[in-house]
Formats: sequence, structure tokens, C-alpha cells
Amino acid sequence: MNKRLISSGFVSLSATVKVAVCLAGHQVMVFDELDKMATTDGFVIDGSAHLGDAQAWIDGGDIYSRVRILLDGFDHIILQDGNGKISRVIILGQKGAGGEFQHQNLDGRGAEDVPHEGPVQIILETSRIGNQHSVEISIETRKKTRLNQSLIVDTGATLVVLPKSLRNELGLDGSKLEQREIQTANGKVNALIGVLPGVWLADHRLDDVEVAFIEDEKLGGPGLLGMSVLGRYQMTIDDSAHRLILTSKSD
Repeated sequence: MNKRLISSGFVSLSATVKVAVCLAGHQVMVFDELDKMATTDGFVIDGSAHLGDAQAWIDGGDIYSRVRILLDGFDHIILQDGNGKISRVIILGQKGAGGEFQHQNLDGRGAEDVPHEGPVQIILETSRIGNQHSVEISIETRKKTRLNQSLIVDTGATLVVLPKSLRNELGLDGSKLEQREIQTANGKVNALIGVLPGVWLADHRLDDVEVAFIEDEKLGGPGLLGMSVLGRYQMTIDDSAHRLILTSKSD
């Protein structure tokens, strides 16, 4: 079954529409209402702890529209199956104050040097590995060269995850890596935690990306593009066009 990720962090209602919703609808606790929808419609919620005591005005409409209205104040991802039915809602955190998009520090320049003309958008081609999506990125080594790597897009991974054998190629000092036990889909494993000096998504550079290196045989396949990269963006996976769209979000 094909799945697609729908980015919903950019939906904003005009003041007029919001007033209309308030007049026609009713105020609810976001957590309680979303939990009720999940139970009724059979989808899973990740990150509900971010909701706290948030409230929202909600009216009628289809399930997808109601979820988007409920989560208008939060960065989130809605996962749908091939029939358009919601299967999972991932809540990443509360939006920054003001709701204005800021450029990420993508190319080594300070924020004051980056022109604020709108959100940065990055489009990466994807390949399918079973039900998962893989993208090609470049990792900057200590010698400032780039090492191409195919990684599986995984919103369930807190960090970028790479095979331990790649550490020497990247030129990272093992003595500066922290040993830590992390949870994976195959259980808990020991990992070396560090920071990549630079990760390139097409022509866009990310500084200081946290990474976990685990034994190659325990990784059991390609590395993972986790939330230490994905969490900086709103994201959409377009199955039909075979592409991952990353758009910078508010700080």
C-alpha cells in the first residue's frame, strides 16, 4: 500500500475565516478531540505530549480538514494511505511565535546575510525500497570533500543514522564521539554519537547535524535520514512524482 506524507504546517486561515469558524463551531481541547478522532477513524498519533492544554475552535467538515484546523498551531505531518485515509499524525512541536518563516542557516552564512524572501524549499528525488523512501545526500568530510550516501527517510529516527564503517571515511575523531545506547526498530543497540560538520541536501548545506554510528550488521541496510535533519523542515513525500519536498519552517 502506497503512503504519502502531507505537509500541513503552512496552512493558515485568514482572520475572517477564523472568526467564522469560531462563530459556527465550538472550542475543544486539542488532545481530547484528536484522540477521539484517532479512535473513531483508526489512525495513530505520535508526539501528542506536545499538545499540552492547547484548545482550538472546530467546526464540521471531513476528518482531514478537522485535523488540520486542530493542529494549525503546531508543526506536524499527516500520513495518508493510497486511498487518502489518515493512518498516522506526527506532531513535531509548537510553531514559533509570529508564524513567519525564517531561513535556516543552510550555506554557512549568518542569518543576517541570508535574504528573507520566503521559505527555503529543497526538492530531492526519491527511490522506493519496499514501502520506504530513499534519497541521495552528501556528507561533508573533515577534509571538506563530499561523500554521497543513500539514506532512508525515517521520521521515527531521532538522529541521522550511519554505518560505523563510514566514520573513518568522514575523518571523525573517535575519541570525540559519545557512546550511548539507542532504541532501533530491531531493539536497543550501542551507538557512537557525534556531529557531522556538514550535510548537503542538493545545493543546501546544513551545519552541525547530530549523527549516530552503529555497527553495520546491526544497521542491516542503508543509513537513516532522521529528525536531526527532517525536524528542521516541513516535509512532503510525493509518491507519484518520486520526490521529497522540504520547506523551511518558522523558528
